[in-house]
Amino acid sequence: YDIAERYGRDTYLVIDRLGSKHIPAFFRWKNRIDRLGEKLRLKNLSDRLSQCATDMLPTHLPPFMQHMREQYEHHLILKMADGGVDEAASYLKQYFDAHPHDGAYYACSGKEGAQATLHRFAAAGAANRYHAVKGREVGDLLALDIALRRNEHDWFERLPAEIDQHIAAKLYYGHFFCHVMHQDYILKPGSDAAAVKHALLAYLDGKGAEYPAEHNVGHLYPAKEALANFYRAQDPTNSLNPGIGKTTKKKHWAKSCGCGGH
Repeated sequence: YDIAERYGRDTYLVIDRLGSKHIPAFFRWKNRIDRLGEKLRLKNLSDRLSQCATDMLPTHLPPFMQHMREQYEHHLILKMADGGVDEAASYLKQYFDAHPHDGAYYACSGKEGAQATLHRFAAAGAANRYHAVKGREVGDLLALDIALRRNEHDWFERLPAEIDQHIAAKLYYGHFFCHVMHQDYILKPGSDAAAVKHALLAYLDGKGAEYPAEHNVGHLYPAKEALANFYRAQDPTNSLNPGIGKTTKKKHWAKSCGCGGH
């Protein structure tokens, strides 16, 4: 919440005040500034300038969100329509009247709901901004999107100490009802990103999680057998994207010699 509030502020304000149609122009401006920065040997110049400007502004989030942030560790945006609005309000009131120590709810107006949703959207880029402006204060950035088992009760990640010791900051956001989570890890300086990622994936394997959840395996993750079989069926000659899912790069899916698929 806090990293998104500070480091996603410019994204939030551009969309909120100018509209999403101005986002392409915003990124064109960033690219021009960064090209100038490269000539001057100033890395991430646009991010640093944007952050300096928005750091001088007061918080853009409404008071009800700040209150919820101070009271609760987790926030769920529940968007309802038509008859579901009254149904959800009735259920939430009944539940929290009976369990007042488990949490609370707030019924947003249309504007407030849009503000909460926009803050969630800004969180997606906040890790990149944080990483860009912190520079040598932090290590690499790891971004994972994972799907937990649909009956997973222990859905909030609490990493073992041997992994957690390498992480400077974490951002968690996702789609709770389908158990798809986006998890960004900003490592401490000197931490081995490849080793930390390997440990994280092994930890997720132990929980029965699937990854990547929303994106293809590309050339970063091994394709499971069912997916690899699908690729073979769709591309019998292995010509369209050789090596996808860490499969062989050889024609007609010939077995690899073990030297990286060549």
